[in-house]
Amino acid sequence: MSEDIAKKSALLLKEGAIMLPETCPICGSPLFKLKDGRIVCPIHGEIRKLKKKMEGKEEKLEEVIEDVIDALKDKLKLIIPKIEAGRKAEAEEIYTWLKALETAINVKKNLKT
Repeated sequence: MSEDIAKKSALLLKEGAIMLPETCPICGSPLFKLKDGRIVCPIHGEIRKLKKKMEGKEEKLEEVIEDVIDALKDKLKLIIPKIEAGRKAEAEEIYTWLKALETAINVKKNLKT
């Protein structure tokens, strides 16, 4: 670690920042989490993409499941006109999408417990 990086890192630590195990994707310097939650490199400043990666994985998974549920609801809305046709193929398609929606909702519930 160069002297300049060491001085800036020491200053960040004095100010209450926490050194993280991750390194800057640009220069490889250690990253620090500030009291306000920002992730910074002592050389390049705030690193925004890494902050998103470091958020709780469970929270991310809930967001993904919510997106899946929304997409399945949209798909079911598109199928509504097919219900009137009442053929076996349409019934099987509706059943498939409903089962997928049910599974996604159950996964979401299990994440909260």
